Amino acid sequence: MNPADPPAPPVIGQNGIFLIPVTINTSSLNRTYRVSDVDRAPQALLQVAPAYPATMKAQHVEGRVVVQFVVDAGNTVRDVRVVSSSDRAFEAAALQAVQKWKFKAGLKGNRPVPVQLEVPINFHLTK
Repeated sequence: MNPADPPAPPVIGQNGIFLIPVTINTSSLNRTYRVSDVDRAPQALLQVAPAYPATMKAQHVEGRVVVQFVVDAGNTVRDVRVVSSSDRAFEAAALQAVQKWKFKAGLKGNRPVPVQLEVPINFHLTK
């Protein structure tokens, strides 16, 4: 296209609305980073301890749940899921606790970005 050529006429869609072609680079819009790929990992501001499941406490059973989640660019914990657990009875308590956690978002190039974390949650009885 020659710079002296007139621009193409606008395309008009339904109801007389102009359709403007736009090219957006979406490669980084939905990207979630690993901790090793960011300049600063998310920083924990509040980590609520999980409630010990009463049945497991009564039976003197200890356990561990590994939870994976994303701290998004807006400091919100999302996509919380269990990766593994020693006993399913501990899973709900671990998930509920992590959903209450507060973070300062991770940074990549001085911009907040979503970062995936994986954290073990241990359930120990005090003596």
